[in-house]
Amino acid sequence: MELDYSSNDEEDIQFDNQISRQQVGQQMRFVHEDKLKNFCLDDNILLLLKFLNEKYPDVECMTLFNLINEQMMLESESTIRQIQPLYQASLLEYKNQKFKKAQIEISRLFRAINPLNFQKICDEVSESYNSSKEMNNLEVVMNFGNTGVGKSTFIHYLAGSIINKTINKEGLNHWEPTNPLYKALDRVISKPDAKSETKFVTLVKIKPSDQEGNEFGDDGEINLCDTPGFLDSEGLEAEISNLTGIHKCISVCKSIKPIILQTQLKKW
Repeated sequence: MELDYSSNDEEDIQFDNQISRQQVGQQMRFVHEDKLKNFCLDDNILLLLKFLNEKYPDVECMTLFNLINEQMMLESESTIRQIQPLYQASLLEYKNQKFKKAQIEISRLFRAINPLNFQKICDEVSESYNSSKEMNNLEVVMNFGNTGVGKSTFIHYLAGSIINKTINKEGLNHWEPTNPLYKALDRVISKPDAKSETKFVTLVKIKPSDQEGNEFGDDGEINLCDTPGFLDSEGLEAEISNLTGIHKCISVCKSIKPIILQTQLKKW
């Protein structure tokens, strides 16, 4: 009986290539794991979205999936209960090669962890920062109050606009400003409902001599500031950007004379 010691060169090459791919994949996984551990859970979820959108290799996507799962386990129990089903759904869609649906589930996962719209916050804070440049080293009269209390209408009143009493379609009374004396009042919007209209601090410079019935003839200026309301009806993003913008404007003024408005409490 003779033993055949010959080998199939083609089979050997395929076997070597398979081992080579496994080694490269394992090496890539280790490299990525080391780098990605420096990122927080939010960053890795966004990175996974990028990987899927740009069709990165499976080894890199699965490395992120596994790392995200590990990082999720470090969250509180209530958070894990909330986000784990979203993670599992995204992983299942990915393994089934339904990549678009996987991206949708991962986006939901990110929103569950980060419910805030940071772009909205940045945009509105940027507007307030622009307003703060106008107030640098000024003495200002700044009014404060909750959303819908009537701050913008009050600014119009102080600035000499004609205030007319109207009734809206819901049958509610509204004091509507008309005939504004200053261009800056175009940005001071007054509406009959209690929804937020003022998105950032607005400066209105008025002259007492322009006011009807003024007996003093004062040619000096008074700097009035309309501000976004507290307890903003637009949500938490607006509340954060409002307070940040107000703080910035106060910090650059020479002095502040606050006016605090509140609704009249009814006795039942």
